[in-house]
Amino acid sequence: MDYHFLAREDFEGRISRGEFLEHALVHQKHYYGTLKSEVLDHLRNGRDVVMDLDVQGAAQLRASGDEEIRCSLVDVFILPGSLEELEVRIRGRGAMAEEEIQRRLRNAEGEMAHWPDYVYTLVTGDREEDFVRFKAILEAERMRSSRLRGSR
Repeated sequence: MDYHFLAREDFEGRISRGEFLEHALVHQKHYYGTLKSEVLDHLRNGRDVVMDLDVQGAAQLRASGDEEIRCSLVDVFILPGSLEELEVRIRGRGAMAEEEIQRRLRNAEGEMAHWPDYVYTLVTGDREEDFVRFKAILEAERMRSSRLRGSR
């Protein structure tokens, strides 16, 4: 799926028309969202859709009134091994003011408290091992009887 950069007014208009599957105002600065039409198009064409969402967006998907979306949802919380590890990753992203780093760490700590809300939690370690474990979750979900019934 592609990113779409919209003026704030256009984004808010699309929110009011229900065009987003999920949306959030992140770090009190920028709107992010996923257009419902794009996700449904991929799902209806038999493709998996992997989305990187914050806890607000994931909660919106879980609460979706769209049965097709709810039945397709597999949520995985990606949990850093520790807050210290997360701080190293954030600092490694490049030049960022200390105040911004601390704000992101506070936000992340609050979000990390939501891991029990997810079906799966993947505690990160080695990138390759994390990818193998994530793929295993996807493969297992593809074999669920409820998913196979819908395709037969």
